[in-house]
Amino acid sequence: MSVSSLALFSTWRDYYGAWNALVEPQFSPLEQSTCHAPRFAVLPDASKQTVPAGGKVEYNFHLVPGSIIIGMLLPGNPARDLSIQLTDVTLGHQFFQEPVLASLLFTPGAVDTALYPAVTLFATPHPVVGDGLFSFEAWADPGDTVVVILLVAEVTDCPVK
Repeated sequence: MSVSSLALFSTWRDYYGAWNALVEPQFSPLEQSTCHAPRFAVLPDASKQTVPAGGKVEYNFHLVPGSIIIGMLLPGNPARDLSIQLTDVTLGHQFFQEPVLASLLFTPGAVDTALYPAVTLFATPHPVVGDGLFSFEAWADPGDTVVVILLVAEVTDCPVK
């Protein structure tokens, strides 16, 4: 059920949404899951994607408890000085020790053609627990646009066997 990072680029996949545990073995338990569905969580909301005069974007959001965050995607070309921090408020867990430059997290690939996605898969998938409250913070130059997409295996209704 895990989307291979290779499946995100049309010329690297056999068909859209190919989940490939052979390429990314840490996702093999999700491969045939009938209890999870792939979802993208766009951060922040469209109304908050432009960095205000203070240079900081703050955005709180909920994910469905029981879901699993497997990575992040940075679409397009990020602002040069973009730093981000993601916090699981329920657990009090910050994903990075301190805000990290996006250029250190993502490999842009062929920037001149903008065809390659900048995907970062987490070393260990992060389970969504409690009420699923998260906080996203980003720092960049005022007027820049900030968009980060979380790759989530969202829990669904499981058929009873």
